[in-house]
Amino acid sequence: MTLDQLFLWHREQHERFANLAENNKANLPQPYKASLKRTYEKQAKFHSQAVAQLNSLRQSRRDFPEELTDNLREALGWPNFRCGPVAYLMRAAGAQIEPKAEDEQAAVLHWFVKLVLKHGNDWWTVARDELAAMRERVDASEASGARSDA
Repeated sequence: MTLDQLFLWHREQHERFANLAENNKANLPQPYKASLKRTYEKQAKFHSQAVAQLNSLRQSRRDFPEELTDNLREALGWPNFRCGPVAYLMRAAGAQIEPKAEDEQAAVLHWFVKLVLKHGNDWWTVARDELAAMRERVDASEASGARSDA
């Protein structure tokens, strides 16, 4: 079942139980009818909350394009020797990256792909800005460490 299918199912269930709670035509004594209505209302509330959470997920997801775009080609085309210095900086800034070329390349390319999917044509500008911010944090940390050693 896809996320969209699950969303639709919960939405249908919410509508169904809300309608049942509103239009309870059960031929039961009043105390039982009231209890049944509360059960329907609880079910409707549960499905309503599921719809809200699933809708949030649906809106935040990033679909991977079917075709290789120019931005993805550029990002995925980085060879491992070019990814190494970026991975080293990311590691120094706190990223958990194994010190193996293939792990460094995978981490950098994964980050690049996320940037491409989020920022499109501006992905490299954002990457450069984030790398500069990482460099500043690392330099500041090293400078404060050097002062405390003196």
